[in-house]
Amino acid sequence: MEIELGKIIPVLDNVKILINTGNSKYSAGEYLAIFNLPKELIKKYGEEIIVEAVLYVTAKEAGDYKLFSSWIIFKERNKLNGSKEVYAEVSRYPHSIMIKKNPDGWELEKCKGLLYAEQFREKIVVIEPPSEPKQREKMRVKLEGVRVSKNKSHSGLVNEIGARKIRPWVYYVQGFKIPYIERTVKKYGGKIIY
Repeated sequence: MEIELGKIIPVLDNVKILINTGNSKYSAGEYLAIFNLPKELIKKYGEEIIVEAVLYVTAKEAGDYKLFSSWIIFKERNKLNGSKEVYAEVSRYPHSIMIKKNPDGWELEKCKGLLYAEQFREKIVVIEPPSEPKQREKMRVKLEGVRVSKNKSHSGLVNEIGARKIRPWVYYVQGFKIPYIERTVKKYGGKIIY
């Protein structure tokens, strides 16, 4: 089983961790970490909990804040609460991590990781649209797109940046993508109120 960290945090694109459950052939150079775990362990806890534990062990042993951030985001997205027992059990099995431990210390890296993960968390954005109806409609089309016909539509900025509409003028947006929406809203005379 491969874990592609770029799917969790884009900056870790092409960084992979391998969970090896048998005698499969692999090239050690293409993985950041390799864990040799028995199939029984994966069946016992489930794939998601094992992936979460592997991310935690890798982050802690490598001492890297970006890896710690990927663990936080994975845990929040999948609504997991890992336990120290699972982490300890996973770390007991043979594994190798290709980067060396950071000399600054684990506590500092955890703090940096928490701050780094904050930008990938989704936040609620509430927009106060302009009072003029024409400007309001132009801003709505720019943000949400427009349906041209029954089968065709043009996506707006919300779709392009991976945000989600909750209600009219209320969206879930990743923290670092809020400025894109803010520029568009200001351009059409609206403002972000939350």
